[in-house]
Amino acid sequence: MAQIGIPHSFNDILRGFENFLSACLMEKYIFSSVEQQNYFKNVVLPVLKSRFLESDKKVYRKIKDIFKIIVDSFQEEGITIIVNEVIPSIIECFKTADLKNLHEYIDYLIEWLDYLNDETIVFELLRVNSIGSEVNLRIFACRIMHMIHDSSKITNIFHSLSLDRTVDVRAECIRCVSRICIPVSVTKYVVVNALSDKSDIVRQMAASVFAIVAPDDINGFNELLNTPIINRAATAGIARMCQIHGTECFSQSIQQIITEYPNDSTLILIDIAKLHRPQDHSFLLECAQMLIKSCNFVWHIHEFSKYFQDKAPFLALLNPSKARQWRLRYALASQCVLFVQVFGSKLLPYCMRFSGDLVAIIREKAVELWVELVKYDHSIMSNLLSLMNRGWHARLIVAKALPEIGITDDIKDVALKLGHDSVSNVRYALAMKIKGSPLFNLVFNEINDIDISDLKKCE
Repeated sequence: MAQIGIPHSFNDILRGFENFLSACLMEKYIFSSVEQQNYFKNVVLPVLKSRFLESDKKVYRKIKDIFKIIVDSFQEEGITIIVNEVIPSIIECFKTADLKNLHEYIDYLIEWLDYLNDETIVFELLRVNSIGSEVNLRIFACRIMHMIHDSSKITNIFHSLSLDRTVDVRAECIRCVSRICIPVSVTKYVVVNALSDKSDIVRQMAASVFAIVAPDDINGFNELLNTPIINRAATAGIARMCQIHGTECFSQSIQQIITEYPNDSTLILIDIAKLHRPQDHSFLLECAQMLIKSCNFVWHIHEFSKYFQDKAPFLALLNPSKARQWRLRYALASQCVLFVQVFGSKLLPYCMRFSGDLVAIIREKAVELWVELVKYDHSIMSNLLSLMNRGWHARLIVAKALPEIGITDDIKDVALKLGHDSVSNVRYALAMKIKGSPLFNLVFNEINDIDISDLKKCE
């Protein structure tokens, strides 16, 4: 048994409880003797209960480990202590917690209940709290329904909570339908009724799970996708419905969703693409063209392409010529870097365009693209070196890219030109890249630039 310094009184442990608890957990301390167990019950347990009651997040985060120490120390009695002494304090805390913290605290408790794997204890918590007067207790009941696998025990509770007078409880009850062990006929009845609820929140929640409880209802799902207020929530079931029935049944509805919610539509297309249905690819690419001005979609073009054997259509999606917003051009440049192994020199026109962009961060991304292109196909080096005949922004790109690629003997003359460039930004960029290498002295031996002289001193 591990030995740790034990405070003598309630007040002592109250002042240093975090350190005491951390030591217990670290050393896997077990209260084994009668004296130690009495100390735990009389001194440690009251503090522990008060910390749970006071919503101490540090203690909640360690709930599973704390309970394990109690069970290891007291065996069967430990379960009784937790259920009769500690959990009531936690439940009391639930009553006044705001929704965000409530769900976090419930998550921690569920983690231990999962570990315990005792449906008798869970059902008693469910039964009592499902009829609790506080809203938060009934929300807690909804959250633990999935842990009971006997549908006969929870069907009536589920139905009652779905009709709760409080919106948050009804919504939480609907949210859990994908996980609870209740006949589909029951959950479908409840969800369909919830679509007519007076609360938009409950209706949206019902729309989000409709595809789970009514996967054969094509017309009903299409109607949801075209119903204002709840259509956005219904998109959660699109991939599931497409997997069962194909995209052709929902193509018009999906395109309408893309028009209304372009930022949400990226995930929808990727989820459909994950189904690996080649017959859907033409439709998906058509949808992708609709999203080409969405930064969110552009940032995911490469991920989207992973589910297509034929990558050729994606070259057009990467074209920056019509991208007016600089953030969109930056996203396209970043995606081009990921496609070098696919398209190689076909990306050169785009790279040239990025190299001449008016926005510095895009030209910086062009450096990365040049490096990857030349490493992929060394013949592209000549295209990079052609930037030496352009303005100083273009030469700056060369100065940054060449050291990343590797300055070989055949292009040392280019490095010398850059080292003697009329623009100090170009000279300094090269100096920073080759600092510490033999090439630095070769290029900058006769340079009296103040900034570069400082770099020499650091050599």
